[in-house]
Amino acid sequence: MKRIMGFGTRNVTDNIIRPFVNNAGGIFHEKLDQVQPYLKTKYLSFNMRAREKWYKEKNDIVVCGILRGTERLMKEAEQRDINYYYFDHAYFYRADAHKYHPVLNDRFYRIVVNGQQLNTMTKLTEQDYDRISKYQKKLPLPIEVRDPDKDDRAKNALSKDGYILICPPSAYVCNFYGIKSAAAWLKDKTEEIIKHTDRHIIVREKTSNADLNDQIYGAWAVVTCQSTVAIKAIMSGVPSFCDEMSCALPLSLSDLSLIENPKRPSIKEIENYRNNLLANQFSMTEISKGLANDMVRRLQADRYVA
Repeated sequence: MKRIMGFGTRNVTDNIIRPFVNNAGGIFHEKLDQVQPYLKTKYLSFNMRAREKWYKEKNDIVVCGILRGTERLMKEAEQRDINYYYFDHAYFYRADAHKYHPVLNDRFYRIVVNGQQLNTMTKLTEQDYDRISKYQKKLPLPIEVRDPDKDDRAKNALSKDGYILICPPSAYVCNFYGIKSAAAWLKDKTEEIIKHTDRHIIVREKTSNADLNDQIYGAWAVVTCQSTVAIKAIMSGVPSFCDEMSCALPLSLSDLSLIENPKRPSIKEIENYRNNLLANQFSMTEISKGLANDMVRRLQADRYVA
């Protein structure tokens, strides 16, 4: 009999996924110790026999983040056509260090079925729009597309003087997706970009203290791997180029040969995209009450593989 299984790694994230597993009547495998990011968590209740049983029964699993062994579990699930639920920081209303949002007084997390970022559009119902509206009324997420007729800087960004803002992935992301290194990714992307444009390229490292909104505003286009920087770009009407796993994929291009002819989504397309991401992130209240379980199964039904 199939039964969902959750895997702990850190106390702060275990408390996020444990109620999701419990509300599904599943089993939560408690960690023996909290290990360093690149080490693998060990479980007293998940030995080799339990792992073989998992392979046979194809139980859905639940993990949070791409470190401490969760990456191995997800890759094993993919190899065996087993579904997994992935939890991580929300697309919007995110508070650092898993703290409560100062305005909404809750914590928010994205849940993705068989992936780490929601790179597809989902079909929303009236129920979803009502739910989104409640949060938007408390803290709106405006779409502020640059207007070159009213703003000289926007006009400059849309001219030949507009630069390319490129954001390399973190070492953790490189490790998970099998990218040689952030430097290698940056080198490959830069070499491809300069084949098709002579625009200035600005590199924004993960540790940069430069104002992100300011850098995005002056850009002709933004190039990322799977960074949520691309969401900010799209919400500002700045063209996005990203890799296939990115949540920005629905309104982005991946082919850098088109850097001078980027995709420019309409306001309506951007609104639909924002709503899609909002509908697929959940508050801790919704997770704790079991509401997220049913919503994610309905919204992401097309993403299940078994």
